[in-house]
Amino acid sequence: MKHSAPSNNHLSQNIFLFFKGMAMGAADLVPGVSGGTIALVTGIYHELIQTINQINWSTLGLLLQGKFIPFWKAINGRFIVLLLSGILTSVVLLSFSIDFLLEQYPIQLNAFFLGLLLASVRMLIQQVDTPKNREFWSWIFLGVLVSFGLTQLAVTSTEPGLIKLFFSGMIAISAMLLPGLSGAYILLVLGVYDTFISTIKGILSQFFTYEWNSLVLHLKNGMSLGLGILVGVRLFAIFLKWVLNRFPKQTVLLLIGLICGALHKIWPWQKWITTAQNHKISVAVWPTQLESNPYWISAALCLVFGFLLLAILDAQVQKSKNAKSKH
Repeated sequence: MKHSAPSNNHLSQNIFLFFKGMAMGAADLVPGVSGGTIALVTGIYHELIQTINQINWSTLGLLLQGKFIPFWKAINGRFIVLLLSGILTSVVLLSFSIDFLLEQYPIQLNAFFLGLLLASVRMLIQQVDTPKNREFWSWIFLGVLVSFGLTQLAVTSTEPGLIKLFFSGMIAISAMLLPGLSGAYILLVLGVYDTFISTIKGILSQFFTYEWNSLVLHLKNGMSLGLGILVGVRLFAIFLKWVLNRFPKQTVLLLIGLICGALHKIWPWQKWITTAQNHKISVAVWPTQLESNPYWISAALCLVFGFLLLAILDAQVQKSKNAKSKH
């Protein structure tokens, strides 16, 4: 009986880590929301970057030598497997429903995510242990400028080839690792978001329908995107690790700014406009400026629900931390 409490605690940690992965996967499917934001606000961002950097030629050498236990420990196996399992589970489950939600309930969905992001900004500012002076706000402002500038890029709609899919995967995963920058939005800007979603849906559905020609096409697209993601995540994680180690407080403030600068892209009421170059870009507007029903009451309820959900979870985490520190 003495060992039951630690065992239960270990199990609950694994379950929570899996659900954090699911939340990251869900966020990465929605243009405007970043999986990196979820990692940051759930307290696993630093461990995620460290873990990615631990997968290198040295640790792969342990695997090739048959030293499975040292390899598992070296790559933080429990963490990466549970997190990836959650992300993949979310992608598989939501790849069919996310299109439906974005098409049928875009205002309510964006309002919910906006509430989550507003609560996360509040949490992160409270967690930064540094005076709120000119330097504090300067780093946040710099992050806002960078994020806002990148989200002004126009959406393209050309049919992507395999090389474009590879580099799009590289760029998008780099954005996914940065809180505030949505990898899904970057894919949208690059004109490959529809291909990304249809590739996932196509691989999953055509495994059961046996339409081999379509399956081969989707697998080729998936392999190009996947290879780009693997290369991008490895290279960008090296840079992030260096920055977090050298400038920890400044980096967190910059990340907060990145989140704030992208908030307008998750604003529930959006209008698509065409630029002089015949490119499309979405802009935030007031509910009264929409020609269709703004659904502002249900949007407000979803926003409040998203904010309170994260605020309550954060309060529970802080309560748990305080209880552990007393013991």
